[in-house]
Amino acid sequence: MKTLKAVNDAVVGILPGHGQDIEDSTDNRDPATGWRRFGKLAAISLAAFAMLAVIGCSGDSEPEDRQFSLTIEDGKLTSESMSFEVKQGDSVTLSFDSDEEGSVHLHGYDIKVAVMPDMGTKLEFVADATGKFNFEFHHGEMDMDMEHAHDDDDDELCKAEIPAGAPTPSFTISASPGDMDGEIRVAVDLVNYVLEPAPAGTTMATGHWHLDVDGVEIAMYEEPEITEMLETVGEHELMATLYDVEHCSYGITAMTNVTLAEGAAHEEDEHEEGEEEHDEEEEGVVLGAVEVYPR
Repeated sequence: MKTLKAVNDAVVGILPGHGQDIEDSTDNRDPATGWRRFGKLAAISLAAFAMLAVIGCSGDSEPEDRQFSLTIEDGKLTSESMSFEVKQGDSVTLSFDSDEEGSVHLHGYDIKVAVMPDMGTKLEFVADATGKFNFEFHHGEMDMDMEHAHDDDDDELCKAEIPAGAPTPSFTISASPGDMDGEIRVAVDLVNYVLEPAPAGTTMATGHWHLDVDGVEIAMYEEPEITEMLETVGEHELMATLYDVEHCSYGITAMTNVTLAEGAAHEEDEHEEGEEEHDEEEEGVVLGAVEVYPR
C-alpha cells in the first residue's frame, strides 16, 4: 500500500493545482470543471494500480533456453568468467570449441562429451538439480568406459520418475571429520525414499545416492551413513543426489560443508613410476562451473 500511495502521490504531483484538496481546488470554479479534474485523477490512479498489479505478478519467470559459447585453449577457458548462472528448469547448452582432442565432463549431472579441433561440441541438459556443478577437461581421446559412467553408458542424464501416488522424496545431508586424518563421516536423513534393496511391495521411490565433493563425484551408496578419505585440508563442499535403481537421477539434492584440519596421508605408492605419470595425465582440469539457482 505504501508503494501504491507513492505512485498515486507522484501522479497527483504532475496535475495542475496539485497539493490542494479536491474541495479547495474546486472553490470559485465551475463545478463541472472540478468533477472533470476529479475523474481524471481517479482514472490515472486506477491505471497506476493496474501497473503495480502487473509488476507484482511478474516475479515468477518461465524456464528459459540458456546458451553459452565457450572456447578451450591450452586446457582452459578463454573467457573471463568461469561461472555460468542459470535457474532451475532452464534448458542449458554449453557449446565448446577446443584446440586439442579431449572430453568435457559435467559433474553432478554425469554428462561427458568429446571435443576436438575444428569440431564444435554441444553439452545439453535441463537444470533439474540446484547447486554448483563443476565441468572439467580431460586431455586425450574420450574413454567410452569413462570412470563416472553408469551401467547404461548414456551420454545424457536420464530422469527418474516417482511411482504413481507415491510422495515426493526429500532428505538432508550432514558431515563431520572422522577419527583419522582426512576422514569424513557423511550421513543422509531420507524421507519418503527407500534405499535398495527395497522390501517387497514398496510403493515409495527407491534407489541409491551419489556423493560429490567439491564438484567431483566420489561414489554411489546404498547405506545412509558412510566414511570417505580426503587428502586436502580446509573446507569442502558436499552434495548428495538421489538416483533410482536404473541409475537415473530424481534431480533431488542436498548440500553441506565440512572442514578438515588434516588431510589423508599419502600412502606408499605400489605402482611403477610410469603408471603414476599415466594417472596424472588422466586427471581432469576444472574449466568452470554451472550454478543452478532455485526459480
